[in-house]
Amino acid sequence: MQKVELVGGKPGMQKVGCTRALQAACQLGLGAAQGKTDALLERRCPTVSVASAPAARRLILQLASLGVVARFAEDATYSPQARFDAVFTQVAPLLPPPTLATARALGAHGEWELALSHC
Repeated sequence: MQKVELVGGKPGMQKVGCTRALQAACQLGLGAAQGKTDALLERRCPTVSVASAPAARRLILQLASLGVVARFAEDATYSPQARFDAVFTQVAPLLPPPTLATARALGAHGEWELALSHC
């Protein structure tokens, strides 16, 4: 199971679409999915569970198209640095040498958000 955290909504967020997406992706009943949407609107950052990391990515992208900001939820095993390292090894061959050097240096100092922004 993978957890997804609903972080916030953008202006014009589609509340009904969010509830329906949560129902389908998380196998929730209408009341439970609506409760998660309501918690999001109250800025309580609810979490939902999906079957796998790929399912979580699909849900995050679907929610983004509805104006909902979501991300992989942090838990005891979550490490932003480890996630950066995994992504960076895939992206590194595509970067120009100066960008690669700067991003590698930032990542080595734990500045993974800046490193990804630089990429």
